[in-house]
This record gives sequence, C-alpha cells and structure tokens, in this order.
Amino acid sequence: MQSGSGLAFASDFDGTITEKDVAAMLLHEFADEKWLEVEEDFLNRKISCRETLKREFELLRGGRQQLLEYVDEHARVDPNFKSFLSLCEKRGIPVRIVSEGLDFYIEHLLAKHEIGIEFFTNQAHFENGGIRISFPNSSDECDDCGTCKLELLKDWKEEGRSIVYAGDGLSDICPAESADVVFAKGDLLSHFKKEELDHIEFKDFRDIISEMERW
Repeated sequence: MQSGSGLAFASDFDGTITEKDVAAMLLHEFADEKWLEVEEDFLNRKISCRETLKREFELLRGGRQQLLEYVDEHARVDPNFKSFLSLCEKRGIPVRIVSEGLDFYIEHLLAKHEIGIEFFTNQAHFENGGIRISFPNSSDECDDCGTCKLELLKDWKEEGRSIVYAGDGLSDICPAESADVVFAKGDLLSHFKKEELDHIEFKDFRDIISEMERW
C-alpha cells in the first residue's frame, strides 16, 4: 500500500457519509408509494439506475425549502467524517465524493457542516412542484448509472495513484471492483462477500480512520 500522495480516496455519500440514504428518506416522506414499485424493478435489474432515479423523483412532490427542512431534521452526517478528512489532509490524500444522489441536499449538508470537498452527483431541477433529474456526470459508454463513478476515478489512475473506495450500495460495485482498497458495508459488502473479493468491512468513518492509521 502506498502512503501519502500515492493514495486517493473516493466515497459514496448516501448511507456512507450520511448515516441513512437521504434520497430514500425523501422518497418515503414525499413521494407517491408507486416509487417502491420502481425500486423493486431496479433491484430486479429490470431498469437502470438512471431510469430509476428519473421515475422515482417524478413521483416526489415538494419544494426545495420544504425538502431541505426535512433533511435538516432527519439526515445525519457521520460525526467522524471531518476527522477522516483531517487525516487525509495531513497525509496529502485527495478525497472526493461520487454519488448517485442529488446535488441540492448534498451541497446543503456539506455547507451546514462546513465540509469543503469536491463532489460529483446528479442535478435536481425543481419544476412544477416536482423534481426533474439531469446527469452531468454520466458516461457515453454506459447508460446504467446517472453518475459514472468509475469514470470519476480515471484521472487518479492515470496519475498512478492507488484508489481507496468506500461505499454501501449497488451503484458502488463497479468503482469498488476497480479500486485497490475497498471499505464496504450494506449491499456493497454483501456483493464483495458473495464474490469473495478483498474488502474491509466498516460501520462508520471511525473504522476507516483506525485502519488508515495503521498504513
């Protein structure tokens, strides 16, 4: 394992940096229950992640302010995340967020907790009482994900860095399988266990800090 400037760290947001999936929380609270049928189709691989996001958030009703008030009340950022960022800063390790979530609540939560970090995600456009999703970080070569997390690791790989990845969901499988070190929980952990792939199980960023301090 390289150290210092030889490493780069990419992390999922929902359910990884936050304690729960913020997008799912909003859908549970503000969307027509039909979104659960869409989610089931996604889990059964009938539709892509990108199509899932489009269909689910078309069913959500609420303005930006209303949704952010709910986020403020219910969403929790891992209290260890800022300490993790401090460790990476001391060691010269760049960190970025790669997410299938939405920009408006990610930007809000990072600002609320005074976390300055680059993030790549999908964009929410509030129109006619609902949300339309656009995908500025999609890939021309694959139409599955809204945010191509694998594509967002290429610059680091071209620099010869070793990639460390943390995630919890199905959209994390592709980038995680290309990483050098993987911190996994949730559905990502289940996949890596099933495929017998090398990984480090974690519950929160305190576990990641403890592991990285040994490097």
